[in-house]
Order: sequence, then C-alpha cells, then structure tokens
Amino acid sequence: MNRVHLFLAVSSAALSFAMAAAPDSGAAPDGWMAGTPRAELRPKFSYLATGGPTGGDRLVIESDDREGLVGWWTRTLPVEGGRHYRFHALRKLNPEEASRRTAVVRVIWQDDKGQLVMHDEPSTASYQPGAIPRAEPEYPRDRGVAAQGWTEVTDDYRAPSRARQAVLELNFRWAPHARLEWSDVSLTPIPAPPPRRVRLATVHYQPKEGKT
Repeated sequence: MNRVHLFLAVSSAALSFAMAAAPDSGAAPDGWMAGTPRAELRPKFSYLATGGPTGGDRLVIESDDREGLVGWWTRTLPVEGGRHYRFHALRKLNPEEASRRTAVVRVIWQDDKGQLVMHDEPSTASYQPGAIPRAEPEYPRDRGVAAQGWTEVTDDYRAPSRARQAVLELNFRWAPHARLEWSDVSLTPIPAPPPRRVRLATVHYQPKEGKT
C-alpha cells in the first residue's frame, strides 16, 4: 500500500469514528446515532426517555462556551421509491433566537447501498438542460410554536423512484451556550396529494419608441 492509499484509509477511518459515536449520557434508542465532522468540534449529546411535549423522549445536543461546535443526531429508515412521506418533529432551542441557523433538519434520499439517488425528472435549468440532476437533501420547514414552547417542524415529500432509504439528520450548528432538544421525530407514509388545477398566463411585451 503506497503512502497516498494509506493516508486515505487512515483519514476515512478517523472520519467514520468522528461521525458515528455514542451519546455522552443515556442510551440512545435503536437506530439513532450521534455524529460530528471532527472530534474537536463535538458538542455534548444526551438522550432522555421522558420530558417531551407529549411525554415522549428527547434527543439533546448542548454546546459549551466555544463557538463553531457542530453535531447531529441521525437515523436511517427504509422507504419505498415514488411514495409520499411526511417528516415531523418538535424542536426546542435555548436561546430560540438562533434557531434558523443553529437547528437544521435534513432528509437525504439514498439507494439500498447508501448512495445518493437521482431525480425522476430531467432538469429545466439553463445549465445542462435535460440532464437528470441529483436529488438534493430536503429541508423541512418550521410551522409555528406548539405547546410548551416547542416548534413544529414538518413537510411532505415524494421519495424519488430509486430511493430505498431516507437518512434523517437533526443538526446543531455553531451557537455557544445553547441547548437543542428534539422530540416526536418521525417519517411516515401518507397518501399522494390530490391533483390541482392551476391557471397560467404569459405576456409577450415588446416596448417600442421608448427612451431610457
């Protein structure tokens, strides 16, 4: 094995170790893992079996006085390609002012080998029109504050046809002296939405004899 291959192998092993680790306190439920890009950026992870807004468990990430800490809770779930799903979670962040930057959810579509999948439809963008683009992560949106100061995060998605699993990421980013809690996290199949009738209009306007 030459030096380049050895370096890549060691780097890959170190990254895998840093990205998947047990929480600092409490045994996480089946399927959930704590992750961070590098050990020195790791915040504190803990799991609490009770205390959620509906009495359920909580996945907690906390930072100390250092800025720039990054970590996430992650779980992989099986999905059926082409089916519709609803992501739902309840989030509480202290201080709440940093929520849009600090608390980010991602839903990542993968095939049965853990590789990213492609969209079903070709692109209509000006760059490489007609090409099949990669299915980028979904970012569920905030839907308002629920009971006891918890924020509801939910959105509906159609899984790409080639998707066989979805990776849920509950991210914490950068804020010092912060505590982020997640509860009632789920990805459940739902019926396809009914078709909608829309009205489109276009205007072809050619200015003449004008001055600028």
